[in-house]
Amino acid sequence: MRKMSNKTKIIAIASLMLLIALTMPMINAQTAAITFDPTSAEQYDSVTVEGTGFAATSTVGIGLGAEVTVEAEAHQITNLVADPIYDEELGVDKYGPFGGTTDHRPVKPGSVYIFYDVDGVTSEYFDNGDGTLNTESTYAIGPFVNYVTGECGRYSTADWSGFEDPWVYITYTYYDRGVHN
Repeated sequence: MRKMSNKTKIIAIASLMLLIALTMPMINAQTAAITFDPTSAEQYDSVTVEGTGFAATSTVGIGLGAEVTVEAEAHQITNLVADPIYDEELGVDKYGPFGGTTDHRPVKPGSVYIFYDVDGVTSEYFDNGDGTLNTESTYAIGPFVNYVTGECGRYSTADWSGFEDPWVYITYTYYDRGVHN
């Protein structure tokens, strides 16, 4: 039996590592999906629910019934922490999170609009449909929405401990039959 040279071993290991690296995005790109059988039923009927593409520890919310839109649900922001958290990824100090939790859930992805009024300074946030929010605010860091729990908010580069009356107004759509998770 012939021995493998060091060069051949290195090429084989590098090829294997490249193959693994190239297949990881395909594994992570699997689309999450939930299916129901039957797709419609009467109250108290049995329905089989199957899901694919979720991580083992993912919390999943299933909204049932008609969609209901809530306009400008008001939440006073009370967690005005004075001590920042250092964000190693961004290399900045951040304060927060500042936000609220919707009164109803699950929240329909893509339906959230948030308006902040922090002692007269206002900013808007628009739902990207993937748990992140888009904004033009230069103070916002990592605006987010959790469709299952209804938690939404943002971090800030500014210290909010001196503000007197900050509010967040959340517009969103939920399902009128509650949530099962």
